[in-house]
Amino acid sequence: MMIFDNSKLRIKDLLWTIAVVGIVIISTFGLLILSGKSMLVTDDAFRQYLPIFKDFRTMVWSFIQHPFRVGTWSWNLGTGQDWFTAYSYYIVGDPFAYLILFFSTAHIAMGYQLIIGLKLIAAGVSFSFMVSKFGFKGGTLVVGSISYVFATFGFYAAINHSPFLTALIYLPILIVGVERIFFDGNYKLILITIPLLILNSFYWGIVLALVALIVFVVQFFIERNKITAEGINAIGFWLKSILLISLAVGIAAVFLVPVYITLHNSPRAGRGLLNTPALYGLSYYLRLLTIPVGVTGTGTPLMAYLQGFSSGAVTLGFAWLLTNIKKYKVVSVLLLLSTVALMFPCFAVVFSLGNMPTNRWMFVLFVLPILGFMSLMTATEQEKQTQKRRMAFVLLVFVILAMPSFYLQGISLSTVINITVAFIGYVVIFALAEPHAKILRVSALVVISMILSLNIGIFSSKNSTVNVSFINRNSLTKRLDLPIDVAKVLSNKHDVHTIYDKQTSYDFFGFGILNDFLSPAHSIGTYVSTAMPSMIKFGMDNKIAGTLASYPIRHLDDRYLLAMSLGANYSIGSDTSGVSKFPGSKRLSHDGQYSLFSNPFSKREAWYAHNNQVYSLDRFKKATPAEKEIMLIHGVASNNNVKDSNEEGNLGVVKNVSLKNVNTKNLKVLRDKVIVRNYKANSVVRIPVSDDNVGVGTQQLLLEYKNLKVKPISKFMQWKETAEIQNGSLSKFDKIQSFENVLLSDDTPWKMSFTVPGYGKTAIAQNSVWAGANFVEQTEGVMNAGISTRNNKIQYIDVTFDHSGDFAFNFSVEKTNLSAANKQLKKISSTNNTAELVNKTHSSVDVKLSGENGIVITNIPFSSGWQVKNKNSGAKLIEVNDGFLGLKVTKDTKNVHLKYSTPGLKAGFIISLVSLIVLVTMLKFVFVKRGN
Repeated sequence: MMIFDNSKLRIKDLLWTIAVVGIVIISTFGLLILSGKSMLVTDDAFRQYLPIFKDFRTMVWSFIQHPFRVGTWSWNLGTGQDWFTAYSYYIVGDPFAYLILFFSTAHIAMGYQLIIGLKLIAAGVSFSFMVSKFGFKGGTLVVGSISYVFATFGFYAAINHSPFLTALIYLPILIVGVERIFFDGNYKLILITIPLLILNSFYWGIVLALVALIVFVVQFFIERNKITAEGINAIGFWLKSILLISLAVGIAAVFLVPVYITLHNSPRAGRGLLNTPALYGLSYYLRLLTIPVGVTGTGTPLMAYLQGFSSGAVTLGFAWLLTNIKKYKVVSVLLLLSTVALMFPCFAVVFSLGNMPTNRWMFVLFVLPILGFMSLMTATEQEKQTQKRRMAFVLLVFVILAMPSFYLQGISLSTVINITVAFIGYVVIFALAEPHAKILRVSALVVISMILSLNIGIFSSKNSTVNVSFINRNSLTKRLDLPIDVAKVLSNKHDVHTIYDKQTSYDFFGFGILNDFLSPAHSIGTYVSTAMPSMIKFGMDNKIAGTLASYPIRHLDDRYLLAMSLGANYSIGSDTSGVSKFPGSKRLSHDGQYSLFSNPFSKREAWYAHNNQVYSLDRFKKATPAEKEIMLIHGVASNNNVKDSNEEGNLGVVKNVSLKNVNTKNLKVLRDKVIVRNYKANSVVRIPVSDDNVGVGTQQLLLEYKNLKVKPISKFMQWKETAEIQNGSLSKFDKIQSFENVLLSDDTPWKMSFTVPGYGKTAIAQNSVWAGANFVEQTEGVMNAGISTRNNKIQYIDVTFDHSGDFAFNFSVEKTNLSAANKQLKKISSTNNTAELVNKTHSSVDVKLSGENGIVITNIPFSSGWQVKNKNSGAKLIEVNDGFLGLKVTKDTKNVHLKYSTPGLKAGFIISLVSLIVLVTMLKFVFVKRGN
């Protein structure tokens, strides 16, 4: 890259790096903590990672205390999930994660934040190790390290995605490993680093392995003449490299094989590539122009990685590289390749393993200008004078290119001031300071600028750099627990799964529904990126709206429906919330604000199919959403190996509400078809209905639309409409910015809302196309309009859409009598056939049975990892209800012992072991190093 001389990292430089990174941490995050806040934000840091650390600590201590009960199934993740494949995405192989064992449950948050600090320091040390190999030392080395660590990716990872800090630690080591191959033919570092990185995080392992491969290829083609001159056979060199690195990757097969099987079986795998457009929107490319001047990164629709924290240094580094392209050939080629990759969404999707176009890999790009700035700091006066005019020209081009984006997108004043002051400071120092004082003064300015801009981002709510909300330190521990009175009731109960009412989750946690991963109190659900493939398939195959939500929720299992009808035996909410209205629900505790309710519709973890009735899978899939919900609640089973049944799936508790015909200029309703013309965004369209099915008792209303077609008005008309809404109050600048917002906006996301008097409001939305694997064109969907206990007769349904234009869809309304469903459920539950899950471990469970021949259903997600171990039980494993584990049993079946092993884990372990043995053997007896 620059000039690799394999110098050693001096102890003095190591200590200075640790000290300065520590000073920046204390001066920023330390002040944040002293202000009463924590380093965690109300996003993934709290929704995913902190609960994961809490559960991981419990799991590891359990293994230490009972080492012979080891297994890879968790009963806490959703209704059950393989923790090995889920946590391999996060922390299983992360040595820093195991430090959480030294903190009590009450101090998990403290331990989590300490681990973040140690990872930031480790990243700084790693970068110092790398640049020392290129001859950098002293203040220059320290400047590069803190610029690398606290560029926005590092800051973003620290406050929201702590496992991403793994990438910052390993990237410099990988680069050194590649350089060592070309320097003296030594493969040891790269062969050790690759498996450790993959074991640490399979996601970042694969991504950074791709980066290392690109660096390797670029280096080879630039150094190929030198390699040939030294008498090295190019083909032999490639074969040797491919063989050794493949064996290194093979060592990590114990993680890679199970993860590959999970991803391969997931319907979500690769959907990002299918959904991603060929080009980004114009707004993206405007933002991209500001990267060299260190103001903003990729921006919407991608994650924003700002360079403002090392702003002026990055700008000068970019300019220095561009004026010295011939001198820094490898860096220049990598900079060109990075620029090309940023231009097209497909590269972003590939580097997110087919998920979505998020340029998380972009922090790799930041390494290049940082190296450029370090080279500028150590350049001779003659080199600087020679390139002075070119530098000035390049910087002028940077500013000219960035100006349109500055103007149109309203960069915050504090960011601009910070960058400008820092930039001027660097220029003045380089121009006026004595040679021996330049490095020291530049180093001081970088540190001061870094601390200042970080604190602006942390403490300024209006700053464009960071748009997050830090959690109060005192409430952090409380948010990991239940409300006090609720905890008392549940403290001695086993198999507790809860679901929170939406408003309660806002009140208690400070943000919306938290049923999306390992949330407090064993809340049902699972995280989108690591859900069981069977649950993803269930959500994609079946349109179901649960009692608290709309379908689809990120196109996974409808976790709320599954929670309410299958898994969550308790619900938490206020006395006026929806969870209190279920017929048969009992309030078990009340502390003045929150109440704990029993869920009458929850199933036991295992039950006999109603009347031993099994539907064909096709019959189940074709059922209406309300019918399907009742079928699940009533405990029927469906399987793809049986023929259709004539039995009524909804047992007569679901009724249709018909639409009244309308034919006006702007609205046409004919049977189930709704056509709206010349619609103005957010205005109300009233659809009259004919409701003759009042019924007695609690009613639930489900709304379903199909074949939605949307034709939005033109961009110009959107801008004109926006100006009209403002009643001419927009300033000239606001009008321009308004036009830019409309012109560059993405039309794919939308929201459609429904209001039903006597029931409630509900809405459904389509993600932006930039959601990648999470994007599905929402031509159909189902919503729950709420519950009524007053037998309200519906007269009309109000619809609003957030886009002006024309739209049309097929519309159907279903009313479910929950009171009747509850009564029938009691009759069904009174059968003498009983099933129960007992003796749960992380690798097995027993199904205790008492009944006749039939089908036993469980709420365990189906996986090929489950096997019946006592073959004489007469039980056969089957998949039921399009994604759940079932058993076909006889009247003589009394106990079924189910054993779970992660699919591919044994094969992966064997491959890892063989790869390790072969690699060590080859290094020792075949590829023996003979000189440099």
